[in-house]
Amino acid sequence: MRRTTDVLIAIFAFAFIIILAVAAYWDPAIRVLHAFEALPYLVAAILCLRRIPFGYPIGAVAGGFWLWTATFLTSFVPLRSSVRARNRTRVTPSRPRSHGVEASLSRSRL
Repeated sequence: MRRTTDVLIAIFAFAFIIILAVAAYWDPAIRVLHAFEALPYLVAAILCLRRIPFGYPIGAVAGGFWLWTATFLTSFVPLRSSVRARNRTRVTPSRPRSHGVEASLSRSRL
């Protein structure tokens, strides 16, 4: 008899594989990537349904691996540029700047 956890792992793995297939349908440039990304989840689902202990960490390791590669090895997730942009916007001047016509008029009066 299968445990509820094993069945839920398989259901969510297959749901994620369907999401990958839909994304690959919309963007043909990443079809091969999504095919390789779906393989570990398919293997994990099958192993979990057979109650083989090696299947449990495969899904977690595969997810961590793909998040790591997308974040640090590709430009798919622009993490570094968004951190730099956020840090630039946090720098505030010592006095508020005014923009537009009012600013040019007030400077000309000085």
